[in-house]
Amino acid sequence: MPRPDWGPVSAGFQIEFQAAVFGSVAQEVMLDDPRLTMPTLMRVEFSRGLRPNSPRFVLVVEISDSAMAELNAGKISLEKRAYEIASEVRTADRLNKPESQMGLVSCTKAKVKNLEALGEPSLLTHDACRAWVIKRPSPTEEALDKGWQSRSKNPGSNG
Repeated sequence: MPRPDWGPVSAGFQIEFQAAVFGSVAQEVMLDDPRLTMPTLMRVEFSRGLRPNSPRFVLVVEISDSAMAELNAGKISLEKRAYEIASEVRTADRLNKPESQMGLVSCTKAKVKNLEALGEPSLLTHDACRAWVIKRPSPTEEALDKGWQSRSKNPGSNG
């Protein structure tokens, strides 16, 4: 008996049927494949001020799956762990001198198309988290920023 030609309607029905029958199996297989898991990346930015031209220290932090499990179990936010890791890098980078203190500006989810393009990580933690320095303050920025620091008032003035 010849099959009736119902055109695109039957093709759509066939795809939906396959998705309904095989969808859960395919989804389980895909979730178990390590090549398809996306890393959890956070962008952490420190600065001396809110001016657009203030020196900035920017990092990308990758939170490992084992660390994610610990954070979820302890109900700790990703931002807190990313900040801890970024602070370790900042301390190791010797930006913790009194004249170069920087405050946290933002800690947000990041997207990186090619993680290998970042090169070797600046820090690898005990729980397999990694951090890369994306931007450091240049010596020129450091010198220019010192001109914006508040100066002590003239003791003889009335202001």
